[in-house]
Amino acid sequence: MKIKEIYLAGAVSDIPHEEAMGWRIEITKQLDNFDGNFKAYVTNPVIYYNFKNPNAYDSEREIMQFELNRVRKSDLIITNFENPQSLGTMAELAIGYEHRIPIVGLCKDTKELHPWQIEMTDKIFANIDDLIEYVMIYHLS
Repeated sequence: MKIKEIYLAGAVSDIPHEEAMGWRIEITKQLDNFDGNFKAYVTNPVIYYNFKNPNAYDSEREIMQFELNRVRKSDLIITNFENPQSLGTMAELAIGYEHRIPIVGLCKDTKELHPWQIEMTDKIFANIDDLIEYVMIYHLS
């Protein structure tokens, strides 16, 4: 079976760990259970580094390099815009856009987004269920 790599972009350091993980876990579970033409390999960057433990990594550069390399290798990026000021998320979005990787967004209120965030995103959904259904139909079927 062919594999599509999906990167989950969104705020990590400025929000509670449970909030950073919750939506990522939900998407990963649903995509793991989907039986389509493609198998989803989901990269959840929060599981790789323990951001609360500075001894888990040598530098922010290490984290940045790891995550941006995963972005570049992705076939699809799912971006959660609930914290639109996240600079890391903006960097991931810009690099994905520059590499012509499709980007799907999750945002309840796009009025808070910068126009470039909207323009770099192929499609934005207000709820997670519609986003997952779209990904399953248009990217994994």
